[in-house]
Amino acid sequence: MKTILSFLALSFLSLNAYAFKFEIEYIDASSEDIARFEKLKNRVETIIQTDSFKDMVVRFNNYSCFNSENLPQGVRTTQDILNHLETAVAPIKIKFYQASPRVLGSTSGNTISFNTHNFKDRSDASVANTLFHETLHTIDYGHCGKNNIRLFPKIKRSAPYKLGDFIEKLY
Repeated sequence: MKTILSFLALSFLSLNAYAFKFEIEYIDASSEDIARFEKLKNRVETIIQTDSFKDMVVRFNNYSCFNSENLPQGVRTTQDILNHLETAVAPIKIKFYQASPRVLGSTSGNTISFNTHNFKDRSDASVANTLFHETLHTIDYGHCGKNNIRLFPKIKRSAPYKLGDFIEKLY
């Protein structure tokens, strides 16, 4: 019996060792904002591991932002995203700023900036959508399109907005 429990514990640990994880550093964030983000990050990490999320990603047939000929080099299927997410660790910094109400968030390097105009008023599911999309940028996913491939040739993957929509739907 002890051997079976040890095997199950090791199996559980090995599954978690390959799960997508956030490592978040907060810049000038209030304790309320940090508490909200901790809840969001835990929920997003859980959603990514669900069969429902994986099925949605694999079945998503409009992968590129525009069309398949504009996919970055090295990306052939949505399975490529899942393979990468299984081992990804996202060391990110979260900060807040005020900008036009049209802007939800932006990413520069590993820093994700959230617009305070939108952060406070949006649902947790909606913020989780943006958090996941912007996090994909921090782990080298850009946007599809001829201009982005030409301007950012080192970006080998795309971060379709639809993946954030899946997170929001499953939240």
